[in-house]
Amino acid sequence: MADVLIRRGVAGLPSVSRSDVPGNYPYEAIRVVKLLRAAGLTVEFEDEKPDRTYLTHDAAEFWLPIIEFARDVGKETLIATLTGLVSSYTTTKILRRGDSSGEEVTVPSPVLHVE
Repeated sequence: MADVLIRRGVAGLPSVSRSDVPGNYPYEAIRVVKLLRAAGLTVEFEDEKPDRTYLTHDAAEFWLPIIEFARDVGKETLIATLTGLVSSYTTTKILRRGDSSGEEVTVPSPVLHVE
């Protein structure tokens, strides 16, 4: 009888069946078993070695699209803000110099192409 029994199933992946053959185990179970055996415990898996598969789920599958979207939105927001600040600054400088003849200065909206 073993001190520790590793049961099949992968936490966080409800789509992975616990009753499939071969049994699905988290990839990290290998490391846990090594640590437990190094501590002097006897450890067994619910399935024999040929009947086991090790699965892992990567956070990159979820976070990379979000990071990519945030990067693009952040870049566009920064460019729009800087363009607005430069436009406002130049308009203010022109009005302070007194180069205008009293008429209202209209600065066209900046068109900026970034690839």
